[in-house]
Amino acid sequence: MMSIVAVLPWACALNLTVAPAGDPDAASANGWDAAGPTAMDGHTVPADASQSDSDVAVDEAAPSTAAPAAATAEPTPAPTIPTAAAPPPPQDTRFGGRAPNTVYVEAAGPAFLYSVNYDRMVHKFLSVRAGIGYWGLRATASTGDTTAEARLRMLNIPVLGNFLVGRKGHNLEAGAGVNLAFAFGSATAGFGGRVASGSASAFQPFGTATVGYRYTPPKVGFSFRAGFSPLFTKDVFVPWGYLSLGVAF
Repeated sequence: MMSIVAVLPWACALNLTVAPAGDPDAASANGWDAAGPTAMDGHTVPADASQSDSDVAVDEAAPSTAAPAAATAEPTPAPTIPTAAAPPPPQDTRFGGRAPNTVYVEAAGPAFLYSVNYDRMVHKFLSVRAGIGYWGLRATASTGDTTAEARLRMLNIPVLGNFLVGRKGHNLEAGAGVNLAFAFGSATAGFGGRVASGSASAFQPFGTATVGYRYTPPKVGFSFRAGFSPLFTKDVFVPWGYLSLGVAF
C-alpha cells in the first residue's frame, strides 16, 4: 500500500493516462503516437499495421527504372611519332639559279624591227642567243602613163653572247654580237608601154650590243627583257632599244 502511494505523485506529474483500446484520438490527446514507441523499451510499431508481408515483398522485387548508363571506353589513339621533313631537292647551281632555256619574241633590238630568239645558258654567268627576223617594204608611184614600184626585203639573224649578274632571277644583262643582215631589192618602171626592172641583193653585218634588265625565273615561267641595243658599222651608228617577252624552261 505504501508503494502505490509513493508512485502516484510521479504518475500525476508525467500526466500518463492509459488510452482506451481502439480510441486513437484519446491516445493522441494523451501524448501517445500510434507510429511512435509503444513500450518503454524503445521498440516501434509501424503506423499502418494492415500492410501485409506480401506487399512488401512485391515492392522489393520491382525493378528499378533508373539504370546506370553503361560506361563506354573510348579507344586510345596510337601515339604519333614525329618524322623529319624530307629535305628539298638540291638546286641546280650550274646556271646561277636560272632556267637554262628561254624562247622569246623581241621588238626592235639587234634585228631592227623584231625577231624570234632562243637563248641558252652555257655557264653560271654566260648565255648565247640566236634569232631570226624577216620583214619587207613596198613602194609604188604613178603619174600619167608612168608607174614605178620598188620592193625591199630583209632577213636578219642576230647572234650574241650575254653576261648576267644578279640574284633570284633579276639580272643585269650586258651582251655583244652581230646582226647578219641580208637585203634583197627590186624595182620596176613602166612608161609608154615599156617596162624596165632591176634587182639587187646585199649582205651587211651590223655590230650590236645590249645593256639592260633581264628577268629569268629559276624554273619554268615568264621571262622579260628590256634595255638599250645600238646597231653600228664603221660608218653608221643607230641608237636603238629592245623589249622582249618569252618563256623560260
